[in-house]
Amino acid sequence: MFGGCSWHGTLTLTNVDEEGVVVYEAGMIRGVQQGETHGRKALARLLNWTAGTFEFSARPSPALHRGDPVPVDAAVLDALRLLDESRRSDPGAFPASAKLRVDREKVTASELELSQGEEAILDLAAVGMSVGKVIDVIPEPDQEIRQQLQGLVDRGLIAVVE
Repeated sequence: MFGGCSWHGTLTLTNVDEEGVVVYEAGMIRGVQQGETHGRKALARLLNWTAGTFEFSARPSPALHRGDPVPVDAAVLDALRLLDESRRSDPGAFPASAKLRVDREKVTASELELSQGEEAILDLAAVGMSVGKVIDVIPEPDQEIRQQLQGLVDRGLIAVVE
């Protein structure tokens, strides 16, 4: 539907108490946001909604332009791939409301190499973010973040606290 009725615009979607925005111009996605999540990850979440309302404006919102423009077809296919991959993972292992506790002694004593994603998880966990917030803020696919979380838990660097 993107771009089929208008060459550019801003689509605002609402599902209960959640909102998402998609901005496109000249057949290119210019920006997507759903809550604190941006980009292809946000688009995947919006495509997963089964109900809601939408509002269309023929003017693209410049406030949401983030990153490089992506062709609409490519963005939708990539978002659907992410959605499919996330459905294969077990989100129940890390409830969204659970807090993460960092074992600072093990982290500082650890000589293990940490990936950029693992470092980001540790930084966000250290400031008290919940699992859900960590997954929302980090731009990597949800499944990758959950795998990195599991790796950090397995190494004893963090603990999930209900």
